[in-house]
This record gives sequence, structure tokens and C-alpha cells, in this order.
Amino acid sequence: MNPKFELKQERKQSLTQKQSQRLIMSAKMQQGIYFLQLPIQELEATIEEELEENPLLDILEERESTPEEDEEWERDPKENLEEELSFNEGDFEALSRMDDDFTENLYQEKISSENREDGDKLKTFLLSLVQKRDTLFENLMRQAEEAFTTESEMKAAESVIGSLDEKGFLTTPLDEIAFLSGEAPELVEYVIRRIQEFDPPGIAATSLRESLLIQLKRKDKENTLAFRIVDEFFDELIQNKIKLIAAKLKESPEMVKQAVKDHIVQLDLNPGYLFANTGQKIIVPDLSIQEEDGILHVKANNDRLPELKINRQYIRLLQDESLNKGEKEFLKNKIESARWLIKNIAQRQSTIEKIGEWLADKQKSFFLDPKGLLTPACMRELADDLSLHESTIARAIANKYLSCDRGVFPLRKFFTASYTNVSGEAVSAKTVKDILKEIIDGEDKKRPLSDLTIEKELERRGIPCARRTISKYRLELNIGNVHQRREF
Repeated sequence: MNPKFELKQERKQSLTQKQSQRLIMSAKMQQGIYFLQLPIQELEATIEEELEENPLLDILEERESTPEEDEEWERDPKENLEEELSFNEGDFEALSRMDDDFTENLYQEKISSENREDGDKLKTFLLSLVQKRDTLFENLMRQAEEAFTTESEMKAAESVIGSLDEKGFLTTPLDEIAFLSGEAPELVEYVIRRIQEFDPPGIAATSLRESLLIQLKRKDKENTLAFRIVDEFFDELIQNKIKLIAAKLKESPEMVKQAVKDHIVQLDLNPGYLFANTGQKIIVPDLSIQEEDGILHVKANNDRLPELKINRQYIRLLQDESLNKGEKEFLKNKIESARWLIKNIAQRQSTIEKIGEWLADKQKSFFLDPKGLLTPACMRELADDLSLHESTIARAIANKYLSCDRGVFPLRKFFTASYTNVSGEAVSAKTVKDILKEIIDGEDKKRPLSDLTIEKELERRGIPCARRTISKYRLELNIGNVHQRREF
């Protein structure tokens, strides 16, 4: 008899090690990225908060020590301090060079008391020119405090109000707001409906159509022809198809036009702008490019930022043997935080200045010639030239302005796609948009130009541009199509 064999497959658990590379972004690196995307005014406020929270941070004043103290400081063994001020490895390679980079900067005394006094007077004068007005968020939160009574409602309200865009519309999905607030979607939905009853009318709507309907309801016009037009024929309304609306409503075109003129045109298309555009808004450029004797000088705006240093008394305190381990750890953490703050601010300003130098070279004709045109440029090209990631460039130019002899411009203005005219020269998309707007501004509004006619006019001016591109640029310029621009 042949022996029988049974084949059994057993499952076993085992531990294996796998090596992989991952970039773990530390809090200090996140701070550097955060600083890079902040406009200069917001960075200034952030630095003030850091000064309040970190007792080891100081502003560089005229002279804070006697010559004897300076001599004593020079005699202090730097190597001993370096042992005490150890940092976590693996954050930035530049960390190892921080002490050498900042030894000179931290303890320099550049600012005279006269300059600081003049600067403080100028700052006080500028602030006195602008009357502080409530933001949309502040205004709505004050109304929320009166409307809601529970902590959950207030948390939901804060998330809803914080999610409104500058027009006052709510474009964030309900589920996302519920997740951010930690409250139930049903509660968030109830809070949204209540906020839509706040002032200004039309606020917190999820679309322009809903905003207009809310405003009409607030005016007790639910049973009017205007309400029906917005509610049932909104798409036709924005296309200015008056005759089609009239036919569907079985009303005369004159009645529809009158309803639009008397009730709909009066409504606010952007209720949030009531707060965004009130008062004077001072734009502080992060960068300046000025011409002098035919040479362009680039400078990042450092005037608004205080020169920071680490308070040397606390560094000396680390050598005090009477300090316990917890106190020494606290001082080390604060010193590390202060040094990273100074490093990240310096890195931010350096990056912005490098961008300015690149723009000065790339857009030289624009900066030197009052009628000079922009040369086509893209962020990827800048990123490659500076050996930076394109996302870094995007953060660095976001919400920032450049000052030059021709005025103050958003940094994004200088990055635009290109076209080639009949002469073979590159023309920026911004230039094409300007010409397009000029053509439409000069048209007869009773017989507005079609995109085909505009295409031929651009071609006549030596700029070939497809109709679909013209349509795209019209939308970006908030210009309607031929039907929307027609005046009956």
C-alpha cells in the first residue's frame, strides 16, 4: 500500500523591516512655508504675537549694554553654549550654519534712536489716516452672539461665517463645515438658515440666485414678477433673454424689463463687499523695483519688520547651575523657537528679493519704459532658474504687491501666458486682455460685438487669438457675452 501524504498549507505571521524615505515636515519648516505666503502686513502682526509669547525674543535697540558687558560677552566660550543649544537633527541642513549666519546679525546695533523715533511717528500718522472698520466676520459674529444661545450653535456659526468668501457667499460644502466644527450637519444647516437672516441681506447664500431670492424675500417681494423671474428663469436672466422670459411667463417684454429694472437691478450682487470695500485699504508692497540712472534696484520691504535678536541674558542663564532640568529645557526650546523665527523671516525676505531680481531682468522693458509691455513669463520658468519648487514660487507671490515707478501691481500680474503676433514677437496674455477690454468698452452697446468680430479685430491688430480664448478672457474680466451686453 502506498503511503498517503497530506499537503497542508500553514499561514504564519512574521515581522519584517522595510526602509523607505519620507519627508516629515517639522513645525519649524511649516512656519517657514507659512511665513512665505503671508503678505508683509500679516507677517508684521504675526511677529508681534511671537514677541509677546517668547520672552527670549527682543527687538534690536540702539545700545542695551555697557562696553564692559560687551567685553564679557566676547570672552564667553561660544563652544560651551553650542553644546547647550542643541537642536533636533533632520530638520534643515542650514540649521548647522545658523550660528555663524546670525552671530553678526543678532548683536549688531544698527538702528539709531532718532530713526526709530521718526519711524514710530510716521507709523502713528499713517494709522491715524485709516478708521478701523468691522470686517464681515466680526460683524456677523456679533449678530451670531445675539441670535444663538448654545455653545454648539456658536461653534457651527463660527465655522460657517469663517467659510464665507469675500463676496459673502458660502461655497464650502455642508459636510465639510460640519466636520470642521465638529457639529451635526442638521445643526449646521439650521445655523446657515439663521445666518441668512443677518445683515447685510443675501449673506451666506450658496449661489447668486439664492442670494437674490433671499434679498427679495427680505423686501416682502415673494409674490412679485421679479421673484418669479429670479426663481424660475435665472439662467435666462443672466443671459439677458428678456423676450424668451416674457414668452414663458406670458407677459409683455416691457413688463419683464420693468420688473428687472425696478426690483432686480437694485439688489446687491456681492453682499460681502459692503465690508470688504468700505474705508481705505492700504496696500503695503512686499517688494520694490526702482530705476535710478538706468539701473533697476531691487529691495524687499524690510522697513515694516523689526530687527530681532535673542536676549543674551537668558542665554547666560543657561550656564546657571542652580537651574533645574525643566527650566533649562524651557529655555532651550524658547531659544530654538526664536532662532527658527529669525531664520524663517530672513529666508522669506531672501526668496522674495530673488524673485524681484529675476523680474527686473525678465521684465526690464516694462520697468524702464513707461509704455513697455510685459514679457510672457511663467512660474515654472522662475522656479527652474532659482532652483525652487513651483509651489514655493506660488506661495511667495500670493497676495503680494510690487512697487515700481509705474505704480503698485500684484506680483501675479508679471506671470502670464504668451502669444506671438504677426511680427513673431511674444505678447503676454495680460496685454491681449487689455486690448480685448478696450475693444469692448468702445463698442455700441445696442449692437455689441460678437466674439467672431472681436477675433477679426484682434487679428487686424496683429494678434491672432481663437474665439474660445476670447470667451475665456471675457469671463476672467467679468464681461458678458453679446446677449448679456446688449442694451434694449
